[in-house]
This record gives sequence, structure tokens and C-alpha cells, in this order.
Amino acid sequence: MDKDDRRVSSSLRNKLMQYSSGSPNVNSGGVVCIGGPAFTMWVTPTDEELFKKYNPELQKRSLERRYEKQKEFDDFVGKLKEYSKSDKPSMYLHTRQF
Repeated sequence: MDKDDRRVSSSLRNKLMQYSSGSPNVNSGGVVCIGGPAFTMWVTPTDEELFKKYNPELQKRSLERRYEKQKEFDDFVGKLKEYSKSDKPSMYLHTRQF
């Protein structure tokens, strides 16, 4: 091996070392980006689990007000849809109602 061949092989070796030292960073980034949300979804309780943790009085009150809350939400969404059809800003339309 002459001197030029050694220089090429050492620069190639240096490049390989640079790329191989970055792979743990890429791997850990993938674990955080994919594993983090997956872990959060796994740990977060469902609505039914939260409802079961209420005391009986709160469960009863929540069930009684469920229809009322759903109706309020539907009315709110209906108003938003109505406002979105207009060219004027929604705050302008909202203040004109009152």
C-alpha cells in the first residue's frame, strides 16, 4: 500500500466513524418520537375508567347533566358553522348578537 491509499482508507474510516456515532442519536430520537406518544396513550385512562372513579353522587349528577351539556355543545358548534359562512370576523358577529 502506498501513501495515497492509506490516506483514502483513513478518510473513509473517519467518515464511517462519524456516521456510526450518529446512529445512536437517531435511534434514541425514534424511540422518543414513537414511544413517547404510545406510552402516553397506554397510561391515559379512558372516559369510562374516569367515570367509575367518581363518587356515586357525582356520577348521578354527571348523568343528569349529560343531555344538557350535549345540547349546549351542539348549539355552540351550530353557531360556529353559521359564523364560518360569513365573511365578517366571528367576534364581530358574536358581539352583534348581544
